[in-house]
Order: sequence, then C-alpha cells, then structure tokens
Amino acid sequence: MDLDMDDYVDPYEEAEAEAAAEAAGLTAPAAEESSDDSDEDDSEAESDYEEKSFGLLQSGKHRVRNPDGTFRCPFCPGKKKQDYKLKDLLQHADGIGVSSKHRRHGRERAFHRAFARFVRTDPSFAHDLAIINDKLGASVTSSDDANVGAKEKADDNGDTNGSTSVAVAMGLPQEEKFAWPWSGVLAAGAGFNAEDFADRVAMFSVDDVVPLVVDEVEGTESFAIVRFANGWGGFGDALALENYFNKNRTGKKEWEARNSAGDAVDGEQNGEVEVKVYGWVAREGDFHVGNVVGRYLRKHTNLTTIDELSKSESEKSGKMVAILATQIEAKNRYLQDLETKKNATELSIARLEEDNRKLHEAYNEEMRNLHRRARDYALRIFQDNENLKLELDNRRRELNSRAKQLEKVTAENASDRKKLDDQKQKAKDDNSELELARIEQERADEDVLKLFEDQKREKEDVLARMLQLEKELHEKQQLELEVTRLNGTLQVMKHLEGDDDGDIHDKMEKLSEKLEHEKKRLEELSGELVKKERESNDELQEARKELISVLLIFSRILSKMPCSYLLLYCLYS
Repeated sequence: MDLDMDDYVDPYEEAEAEAAAEAAGLTAPAAEESSDDSDEDDSEAESDYEEKSFGLLQSGKHRVRNPDGTFRCPFCPGKKKQDYKLKDLLQHADGIGVSSKHRRHGRERAFHRAFARFVRTDPSFAHDLAIINDKLGASVTSSDDANVGAKEKADDNGDTNGSTSVAVAMGLPQEEKFAWPWSGVLAAGAGFNAEDFADRVAMFSVDDVVPLVVDEVEGTESFAIVRFANGWGGFGDALALENYFNKNRTGKKEWEARNSAGDAVDGEQNGEVEVKVYGWVAREGDFHVGNVVGRYLRKHTNLTTIDELSKSESEKSGKMVAILATQIEAKNRYLQDLETKKNATELSIARLEEDNRKLHEAYNEEMRNLHRRARDYALRIFQDNENLKLELDNRRRELNSRAKQLEKVTAENASDRKKLDDQKQKAKDDNSELELARIEQERADEDVLKLFEDQKREKEDVLARMLQLEKELHEKQQLELEVTRLNGTLQVMKHLEGDDDGDIHDKMEKLSEKLEHEKKRLEELSGELVKKERESNDELQEARKELISVLLIFSRILSKMPCSYLLLYCLYS
C-alpha cells in the first residue's frame, strides 16, 4: 500500500498554517469548529476562505516568487522545502486542495485551492506555465478574446508579463522567432497609396507606421511596417492586429495565395474602387525575404523567440534583485555599526555633559558665596559711615547752638572778651585740624574706591581664569576619550595580529606611538591645569587677604580720629 504524502497531515504544519491564516485576517467561524455543523455549512465556509485567500493573493500581500526564480507556498511556512518549481508547486497545491476532509483541515484545503487558481490565472505566471505546456490549442476567436482580456489586465496592473499570456493563449510555439522590436507588415495590391496605411490601423495602439518605397522592378504592390512598443504590451497589440486581419480573411496566408486579378480589388462602392489591405506580425520568414520588407526588417530589427526574450528579462531582473539584496544587506550592517557608534558617542557625551554641569554648579556656588560675602562687608562699611555721619551732624548742631549763645552774650569785661578771642582762635585751629581730617577722609575714601575697583578687576581675572580652566578641562576630557579610543583600537588590532600581518603590525606601532604621545600630552595638560589652579587659588587668597587688611586699616583710621576732628569735619563738609 503506497502512502500519499500530500494527504499526510503534519500537526506542526497545520498549526503554522492556522497561524498564517490568522495573521492574514482569515479567522475560522465558530460554525466550522463545531462537529455538529452540516456538510453544506462546511462547503460554504471553505468557499468563503477560498475567495478571501484569492483576494489576498491578488493584492500582493503574500510573497510567492523567490529571488532565485523558484517558488514558495505562502500557506505552508513551516515546511523545509520552500524552493518549488512551478510544476511541483501546482502539484502540491492541487494535492492538498482535493485531499480528504478527514485528512486535511477544510480551511487548509481552501487556501491551497485558491493558491492553485491564482497561479493558473495570474498573468505573472503565464510564461512559466507556457514552458510547462508545450502547446495550447485554441481557436482564432478564443485567441482574440484572450488577447484583449490579457492586454487589459496587463495595462491595469502594469505587469510586463501580461502579454506573455497572450502568446500562450494564441497557441504560438515557444521556438517561433519574431522580429523585435515588435513589428507588423501591411501589404496592398496595385493602385493603393502607401500613405493611407495609417488610416487602416488607426484603431490599434501603434507607435508608428512606416510606408516602404517599392521599385517598379520589384512590382506594383504597396508595403508598410507597423512599429509597436518594445514591451509585452506592444506584442499584445501586434497579435491583436494580426487577429483582426485573420478574422477578415486578409492575413498573410490570404496575401500569399491571393489572385492578382480577383483579390486586388474588393469591389466598388459609389463608383470608387477599394483595394484590400493585408496585415500580419513580422516573423522569421518576413525577416529573410528578399523584397523591401525583408531589407527593412534586417536593418532595424532582430530575430528572437518569446522564450529567449523572457529569459533575458528574467535574468536581468534576478541579477538586479541579487545586487539590490547585497546592497541592502551591506547598508543594514553599516547602519548597525553607525548605531553602535552613535550609542557609544551619546553615552560619552552624556557623561561629559554631567561633568560639565557639576563643574558649572560648583563654580556658580563659589561665585555666589564670594559675591555674598563682598556684599555683606560693603554693607557693613556703608552702615558704619552712616552712623559716623549722624554723630557728626549731632555734634555740629551742638556747636552751632553754642556759637549762637556766645554771640548773644555780651562780654562784660576784658577777660571775657579775651576768653572769647581765645575760643575763636581755638575754633580756627580746630577748623584747620578738621580740614586735615577731611582731606585724610577723602584719601581714605579714594583708597576704598580704588580697593573696590581692584577687587572687581581681580574677580574678573579670576572668572576668566576659571573659564580658561574649564576649557582646558574640556580638552583634557577630549584627550582622555581619544586615549581610550586608541587603547581600544590597539587592543583590537593586537587580537587581529597574525604571523604575516605586517601592515597590521606597522599600524599597531603607529597607534602605540600616537597613544604614548597623547598620554604625554595628557600628563602635561594635567600638570598645567593643576599648576594654574593652584596659582589661581593663591592669587585669590592673596587678594582676599589684601582686601581684609586694607579694610581693617581703614576702620582703624576712623576709630583713631579725634571727636573734635570729626565735629569740625561735619561743620565744614
């Protein structure tokens, strides 16, 4: 007993087919899952699955053709064999499609029936089917209908293989040679104007109609070449023209067997003589004929078969697909490398930004503390000056009141007048001393202002130094990253080094020298940064000490000034 492998049900294959159907949007209705459903309901469900699957195949959502020219079954994703020939693929689909209900799931059979119907009806498989079938017999009428239908579908879908189905439907043998670019021959008897050929084929899609000049020695017939498009659509147009003339019994056979007297004239219409026009597709016999038609075809066309032309286009398409696939794979690898480098760079940048942010925060905090201390100290000085001014104002008012009282009092005796003169002289001396104190006060004020200017300038210098240190720190971090990258490159090249890798060894020595140079440069830069940082801190501490010492001296000067000097200063200021 032979085992039919097409009827064998693999549980894994069935599960994968169900998963593929669910992914395609074909979920099984509850009626089909139930064992109590009737055979009629099962048939309707299978028909529904078949139509939906056929629609999905026509929409192009399933890949059927492999890049190497073989075919795959989209409803058997779990099968190891995915490189069928078209004949084997049809046997696979037909075998599962007609298998028993007890051995195959109804949904799986419907999928494969739809797939077999799609392969037999889609124009893209017409050429491959023509190779399988040596020759398909068809009548002239059915050939014309198939030609028109296939051409319309090819024009609608933009598929270049659509016109190949026209040749198969016409029953043309694959070894028959045609003139390419596709051409047609128009012929007429004596008395026909060759310029009128274009009007006779105006209903067809042609690129050009070329009238041929015939010498009197060659005869009195008229000929023209009809040129069609180079693609399969042009071939369909050429066959349509030939079918038209064959149906009207004015094809090539009729032209060769015509009676010069009887076939040259079709009849009379309104007293005018109408000449018959014959037409057919240019083939090998026309190419080698010795008249004006053969000379034109040999000059402007080549002989080729449909099979050769299809194979040439398939090879070009296959090579292009392979090249594009290789380019896509290389670009994908390049993109992955770029993404890895980008992630590493982003991580390094994030770390640098975090270090930079912390440095800025520390610097800003230090500057805020410095400004706050300077502001508090200046406020204390200004407050002390205000208190001294108030005290001087009070003393001056007291002196003014006493002077007024002295002026009102009349000296009764000489001793009183002398005492008054002594007091005036003493007041003058006090005024002189007060003037000297005022001058000293102005000098002290100038020294304070100069001190504040020096402090401001020193703070600006410190700020500039801090910015320079920050810039040098950034350069140091860049050097550290460069040293790290060179170390990584050196380690990689050490792992790649072999016995005969002289170039890699030279590159490793160069990278080692460059790495040592960068390390020395990094150490020098680190030493300079530490040295500059210490110098900046020393200068800042010296400026602070100098400011504190000057302010202490100024406060001591104010505290040691006599009260009388202060009172006189208030009087004259």
